[in-house]
Amino acid sequence: MKRAFFKIGKEISIASRTKEDAFKIDIDVDAWLKTPDWEFPFTYARKERSKETGTTIVISKLHPSIGEQFSSHAFRNILLEKMSRAFALFLKGGLAITVNGRAAEADIPELAESKEIKPVRQKSKKGGVDILIMAGLSPKTDRTPRGWYVFCNGRLVLDADKSEKTGWGQESQP
Repeated sequence: MKRAFFKIGKEISIASRTKEDAFKIDIDVDAWLKTPDWEFPFTYARKERSKETGTTIVISKLHPSIGEQFSSHAFRNILLEKMSRAFALFLKGGLAITVNGRAAEADIPELAESKEIKPVRQKSKKGGVDILIMAGLSPKTDRTPRGWYVFCNGRLVLDADKSEKTGWGQESQP
């Protein structure tokens, strides 16, 4: 993740707080490049009582090509759409992601439920990977093409997949 941040901008600020502790790390990428070390000093680390908890990451002094992309309305929409899907379970659980002040909202397909039809949900764990399997039908009002949605450790890795990877079959052999 650090390397990705470095590719976006030249100043990175990470602040985090629990109910009892707080810390902040400020990274000047140009200064860091002179003596690269993956251990960063804290700007501050202290005991601090707070009702607000969480982590905020701000990347500024964007590289010119990145700044151009973020200035594009279409790019921001696509980025938010992808994050809304990829991190949908985390967003449902309280994670907040914003791009230029606009929040990503969890985008998880709705499963229809009635007396006759109920979605199936099964959780398991294998080799350190959390597995959640949900199967069901989309509501009649949902006109979006669907398929299998595969999440690993809470992150979407396959989106509306209808390939042989998920056992769907080929178009000639559904």
